[in-house]
Amino acid sequence: MELSRPSTKSGSRRSRSAIALLADAPTRAILLTLGEASSRGGEAFAVTEHPFPGITPRLVRDRLRGLERAGIAVAVERSTGHGGPTLWALSPAGRDLFNLYALLDRIATHAAELPATAQPERRTVAVDTALGTLADPVAVKVVQALALADRPLDPPALELAVTPIPRRTLYRRLSPLVEAKVVHRIVGRTVPRSTTYALNDRWRPVATMPVLSTWWESRHWDDVEISDPEGVHGVLHALAPLVARPAQAKPGQAMRWTIEQPAGRITGLLLFDGDHVIAARDDQRDALAQATGAPAAWASALVTERITGLEIAGDAALARDTLAGVRSALLSYIR
Repeated sequence: MELSRPSTKSGSRRSRSAIALLADAPTRAILLTLGEASSRGGEAFAVTEHPFPGITPRLVRDRLRGLERAGIAVAVERSTGHGGPTLWALSPAGRDLFNLYALLDRIATHAAELPATAQPERRTVAVDTALGTLADPVAVKVVQALALADRPLDPPALELAVTPIPRRTLYRRLSPLVEAKVVHRIVGRTVPRSTTYALNDRWRPVATMPVLSTWWESRHWDDVEISDPEGVHGVLHALAPLVARPAQAKPGQAMRWTIEQPAGRITGLLLFDGDHVIAARDDQRDALAQATGAPAAWASALVTERITGLEIAGDAALARDTLAGVRSALLSYIR
């Protein structure tokens, strides 16, 4: 699920997404240093005096200015040039972003099958793999296509699913995903040999990170839009099997969800079938309940218990119970 926002002037606090911020290694190193200092009870920290291996002091100062413009870091005591160095601390937005990173770290280390005692370098590689995937629109589209598929895809089917990405670009991006074990390349034993691709189940929780990224951006910025409807369907497709059917719902009934935004409406269905829920495209059938809202309202509803930003129509109790089930599935999926 890719996010976009109206164009802004250079240096605007809204110029980068949460994923892009975390994917930048110097920015992430500063964020973690400030976050860990805060966790130890420190109110402020002299970041420019801290050694960052492989990162020059000039680059540290540049990233600090960027974090300050984004409202993520604040200068608590600014140096006048005659005293000590400037002291920095995380803002509320920065603390939320630090917590978001901690969650991504847990997801990525689980996906990479790393034990809790794994060396920091191995954890960093796992996180970089997750962030690199989320920050690359082509890689995201590949992962979404495989997540939505009900079986491994052969090359023609995968090429069709990621249209209009050029074939050469697709396989150039696919190779590192296979190498990182995000995607399985399955080679058949028949003659001639067949090749198919499937998403590694352990990496599926990474697909839910954009929901949390949207929540962070909508909490601290107010102009978030979703530019990739397929990403939304991909997240729900992954979560739906984990959502228990509300007690009052009967097989064959449905709930419609709609995201309203200037970039265009995104809509779909949650079908109640058996004991669980199925995510489906909107085929204009009658729905017993409906929930509508902006991306910020949806992000808040799926990460917190606040659904006041959504407009509920039809069976309100069914809508609330279904949303609670989706939220529970999301949180259990990423833990």
